[in-house]
Amino acid sequence: MKKLSKKKSIVVLSIIVAVILVGAVFAFIPMHFGTSDYAGFLGNVSVSNDLRSGMYAEYEITSVSTDEEVDVAIHKIKDILSIEGYVNSNVYKKGEDTLRIEIRGAKNSEEENNAQTILEGFTGGLFEIRAGNDESVINVLDGSKHVKDVSVKSSGAYYVVIVNMNKEGTKLYESLTRESIDSYSSKVYMYMNDNAWPNSSYNSLSIQDVTTNGQLALSFETLDAANYYARAIRCGTIGVELDKDSMKVAGMSPTLGEHTLLVVVIAFSIAILAIIVLCVVKYKLHAVAVILALIVDCIVSLFFLQAMPWVELDLASIIAVYAMYAFIIVNFMHIANVTTEEHRLGKAPEACFAVGDEKAVKYVCDFSIIPFVFGLIVAVVATQSLQTIGIVLVMFGVLNALSNLLLVPIFRKLFVNIWGDNAKLYGMKEEVAQNESK
Repeated sequence: MKKLSKKKSIVVLSIIVAVILVGAVFAFIPMHFGTSDYAGFLGNVSVSNDLRSGMYAEYEITSVSTDEEVDVAIHKIKDILSIEGYVNSNVYKKGEDTLRIEIRGAKNSEEENNAQTILEGFTGGLFEIRAGNDESVINVLDGSKHVKDVSVKSSGAYYVVIVNMNKEGTKLYESLTRESIDSYSSKVYMYMNDNAWPNSSYNSLSIQDVTTNGQLALSFETLDAANYYARAIRCGTIGVELDKDSMKVAGMSPTLGEHTLLVVVIAFSIAILAIIVLCVVKYKLHAVAVILALIVDCIVSLFFLQAMPWVELDLASIIAVYAMYAFIIVNFMHIANVTTEEHRLGKAPEACFAVGDEKAVKYVCDFSIIPFVFGLIVAVVATQSLQTIGIVLVMFGVLNALSNLLLVPIFRKLFVNIWGDNAKLYGMKEEVAQNESK
């Protein structure tokens, strides 16, 4: 491979650092886009209930519902909570006629109030669309049977709640709108729990033509209003009736203690930082290369962890993650020591790096293959908590190879192109043992 010039190396390194910074922004910084809040990769990683405070609600099931209908309702409630940002919520039937919902992750009083609002929303009753506003109406679109999903989108100065029907609901809504136009009322009526829609602006909707696309669109001036009514419609599709008067809401503390997660993160972060500082003192620019590689590792690992919401990090797996980064650094130190020893034998820095890169394959394999294979087996066959440990071990095997076989050599070569191969810059001692001449 042809060696890059100093100017080209500066450009390449600048682009790489810029990409890493952008990735770090998306990984660690929450943002707001239009109608959506973006929590970042870190904010979307699922954490075990042992480490999070939360809130629960218990409801009496007042409708006559089969076990299958309750199971469907539980699945829909979990989907609704996931949309609201509560991934891996716990929803289950308790006893004969009680439903319990547990959600975790509220960080302040505002989020706790929002969580309580969401929990109360499940008692709103069934969402329906009717062709008329009296008891003689036969044609009724049932939210629990005919609504596919509900979304919120921005449209100019307004926010639009879009109700999408399933195949059966699309045909029924087409029939409703045709019936409405044929009867010259040109209206359909929205109901919650047999009562007219709570927003008087939408008690009845004017119909201009027969609707064949299976969509109902409601416009609102504010995002809060749109989200409120979208949530109400979603809650009106669960298919079982939950009694509001019997609802019990209370807070839950983390089972491992209120500040356990924070203490663990701070303690292990300080430990990793101390190791990095020692590396920088000893290996100089060579250590800077591994720091950049570790940042990439963090972004990649957070991306995959947040993409797998069923993977919950408990205390043991969080410690395993920190251990993974520590072992990547230790593996780097072994490789860096090889270059140092080669330099003591009188070799030039470039030759030392070549030997280090060659031996890095053996070191990485020794460090990674057994954890990778073991983690793969555990991730496939073990229980959920152990599966997470298995996934962390698999990630270690991959990220260790990514860092020490690819990223660190690339960054180091760019550093050499820009700042030269002065041994002092890479933590090699100036004094070397001279070979005796005969």
